[in-house]
Amino acid sequence: MSLNSTVTEIALNTIRVEIQSLKLLEESIDKTFDIARVNYYSLITWISEITSENRISKPGALWVLSSVAGDIGRQSNYHYGAAKAALTIFCQGILHRCQNKPFVVRIIKGGLINTNMSRGKAPKFMYGAKNNLAKNLIKNLTKEGIEYWPWWWRVIIKAISILPRSILSKL
Repeated sequence: MSLNSTVTEIALNTIRVEIQSLKLLEESIDKTFDIARVNYYSLITWISEITSENRISKPGALWVLSSVAGDIGRQSNYHYGAAKAALTIFCQGILHRCQNKPFVVRIIKGGLINTNMSRGKAPKFMYGAKNNLAKNLIKNLTKEGIEYWPWWWRVIIKAISILPRSILSKL
């Protein structure tokens, strides 16, 4: 094989790798936008309608289920976490806008809830039962503000937030 054909072969292989990398990047960007659309963008219109000036001047409530994933940027789910962080901040702004109004805003930052989708991802003691979440919500109909559910996730997030990045990056 001549030097020219070897160089050509290396160049073609490099181009193939670059094309595959671009395809993976495009898929990754598409997935990122899908996650943001489902967990944030698609909710803004609904939430904005529910919290119009006319509606917040009357008794009412908005409950938003966000996630503790929005509190810490983990390598395994930072796309989802970013969308949930945006949702929480958006709703927190509405919460402040509703101060001294008869309309309440409740933001529930869910930790692991025992469902088919999340089962087996962590030790059992970290999960809250979905029936208990429903009972908690119904028991406190007029509660407002930001709450963690189950409650121990506030403690877990505080503990995680003080970990050095070298440890946090492994979670």
